[in-house]
Amino acid sequence: MQCHQCSCIISETAQTCSGCGVTLTPELGSVAVPKVFAVGPSAIPSPVLSMENTIETFGYATMGERFLAFLCDASVETALIGAFLAIFYMRSSLSFEGLKETAVWVIPIAYMTLAEFFFHGTIGKRLLRIQLRADPSQAQYPSLLKVLLRESLGKFLCGLVFGIGFVVAVDQPKKQTWADRMANTVVLRTGVASRNFKVLLIPVLLCVYIGLAIALTSVPSNYKKDLAERLTKAERSMEDLHEKVLLPLFADERPSPAAYQQTMSRLLPMLDEYDYLLAGEQDLVERSRKLARPSDFGDIERLSAYGKLVRLRQEIAALLRRHAEAVVTFDPQKQKWDDVLNDRRQAMHEINYKNNQINQISGIYVPRKIAFEEELR
Repeated sequence: MQCHQCSCIISETAQTCSGCGVTLTPELGSVAVPKVFAVGPSAIPSPVLSMENTIETFGYATMGERFLAFLCDASVETALIGAFLAIFYMRSSLSFEGLKETAVWVIPIAYMTLAEFFFHGTIGKRLLRIQLRADPSQAQYPSLLKVLLRESLGKFLCGLVFGIGFVVAVDQPKKQTWADRMANTVVLRTGVASRNFKVLLIPVLLCVYIGLAIALTSVPSNYKKDLAERLTKAERSMEDLHEKVLLPLFADERPSPAAYQQTMSRLLPMLDEYDYLLAGEQDLVERSRKLARPSDFGDIERLSAYGKLVRLRQEIAALLRRHAEAVVTFDPQKQKWDDVLNDRRQAMHEINYKNNQINQISGIYVPRKIAFEEELR
């Protein structure tokens, strides 16, 4: 109805105008006006199903639906494990196998627990339209402690003896596994996933899961093989450079100060490159060690030999650098040239001793033996 004084639209049953306060009388021209458009969208109450209504409407999830959800979540967990290993295996003090065993135990439990508690469903459960709930007599969703108990100890006990803890749920009215009974939980349907979707999901999930599992096994093997090839190549490069950095020290029995200073000046940049390559080889050794399995005794011994070679060469490089810097900074006004030559002889003696160790290790574990002393003579 429209007020005859202020033309305000008001209720048809109103006696006074809410806009101006005048008494409404049809005799003075107050007329009803048809409502063409609503003032705003009318709220449509969404049906919120209680747990009892959900059970009555959709029922408990079957073990087949829960198994499909498990396959989907297993694929997600495998991908998370692979990403974790790729990011952290070099930063961890554990070997690759040790880190993988830890990840296989921790990541699935963490993923399932956090997803169930914070999001009330994992990716697999959401796809199958099922949800973990608390027992009807308790809260709607289980607590964090109960979810953790269900996903860790509960599922471990379920699968401990041929998966009997899961099988017993088939004939149970509420489809409760041992893990569900321990945590007082049930898995309900929150909707109906189509049969065609389930049929299509089975081969897709199996292919994804098997593919990820193969990748998690084959990728480290291929990477390990690549590291071995790079390490062999680096070792051969180091052999050649090792000879070059030693030649200036052994080239002349009693060199003159000026010529020897020039020789040592040219040696310092070579030592920088030498140290850089040694650091790269050491990194390859560490990466390869983390990928080695405890049963690979041959690989472990070979990598240990490579590590010893790197350390011996680093010690030789330090001796050469100290001597080269002493020669370059030689001042005839303050020092005696014989002192420099004595330092040279001492450095040669220590380097020869370390070279003997390198030759012994190389002759056993490295295909190409380094015969520095014979070549230098």
